[in-house]
Parts: sequence; structure tokens; C-alpha cells
Amino acid sequence: MAVSLASRGELAKIEAKLDAAVACQVQEICKTQGEQSQVVRARLESMKANLLQRFKDNIVYSSWEVTDDEDSARGLPPAPVIPYDTECKDLEKEVQRLVESIAEHRATVLPIVSKRVSADMARLRQAAERKELAEGEDQGEAPAPLEPSPEALRGQLRAALERLPELERRLEDVTNVTSSTFTALESNRKRPPPGTLELALNDQLPGTGDTDESGAAKKQTRQRLVQDLRSAKLA
Repeated sequence: MAVSLASRGELAKIEAKLDAAVACQVQEICKTQGEQSQVVRARLESMKANLLQRFKDNIVYSSWEVTDDEDSARGLPPAPVIPYDTECKDLEKEVQRLVESIAEHRATVLPIVSKRVSADMARLRQAAERKELAEGEDQGEAPAPLEPSPEALRGQLRAALERLPELERRLEDVTNVTSSTFTALESNRKRPPPGTLELALNDQLPGTGDTDESGAAKKQTRQRLVQDLRSAKLA
């Protein structure tokens, strides 16, 4: 992109401003980091030189009196000087006018369009409501409102979600109690009836009777065992 300058004096003014900016920056750095001032100065000078070179490569002078001494020193033919075209100035004014007009339209047209759209939406909404009422009257009844309302349903849903952790905890407690109950019932079912040992030792269960003297001795032995077991339980 070309940069138009009136003369080389304009470029000299730009260089002077860059030099002043570099000197000011170096002076500020010297106050805080004196030992780094030379390094910073060299860095800034290099940046300034690169910037000026890029700037010079894209300069177009509007005056015929400008000559390119640097190109002549390098053995290059002087670059053609393009005079400043008054038509470009008129075009710049037209572009500026259009930009201002666009900004004005952005600030004024959008509220107008929004207002018109809102009015059209309200008019269409009223027409739709009148149509629904007319259809309800034709059918003998007006359309009933939603019951419960969507807001009430959302509130019920939020309340149910808040109660969900508590319900899960209670369900887990009930499950644990039920499991313990079933385990106890199963243990009681498999346990032999009370007095089974005493009945067996007293020879009162089927198939445990003796009719001879040895049977009487066994019975006495079993009775002593029962007494010992009872004494052990009491202890």
C-alpha cells in the first residue's frame, strides 16, 4: 500500500519524530536501568531503521521536485514520481461521506426496524388470539388455559430433583433392613427346634429307644450330659 507525501520534507519530519521518540524512550530506561541503556538504544535504532526503510519503499511523492538520490547512488534509475491526483481527493471525500452515512444508518435504521417488527408481531398476535376465541365460540366453549402452568411444572420438577438424593438414601436403608430381616428369617428356619438335643438324649425321638440294660445306661449317660449342658448355659 502506497503512502502519499507532499515532499521529502514530510519524510524528514517523520524521521525527526522517530528520533525524538527513541531518545525519550532511552532517557526513561536510563532512569531505571542505566547499564542497559546502550543495548536498548541500539535495539531501538535498529527498529527505527527497519521501519523507515519499509516506509520509504512505499512512499509516493506528489511533487515533481523530488529526486531519488538513494536509488541513484545504488545505480538504479530514479522511480517515476506520480503527481497527486485531484480525482483521488474527490474519491476520498466521497468515501468518507459514504462511511459517515453508513454509520448514521446503523444508528437510526436498526431501532426503526426493531420497532416496526415489534408492532407487526403484536398485531399478528392479537389477530391469532381473536381467531382462537372465534373458533372457541363456534365450538361452544373457550379454550381453557393450561393447568398446571409450565412454570408450576418446572417448580415441581426442581422439587422432585432436590428430594431425589434423600429418597435414594432412604431406599438404601430400607434395602439393608430388608436384607437383614431375610437373613435372620433364613437362619431361624434352618435352626433345629428347641429341646432337640434334650429329646435325643432322653430317647424321645423316633428311632432312638433302647430296650435292654445297655439302653438304660445310655439313657443315664445322656441325662448327665443334658445336666452338664444346662449347667454350662447357666454359667
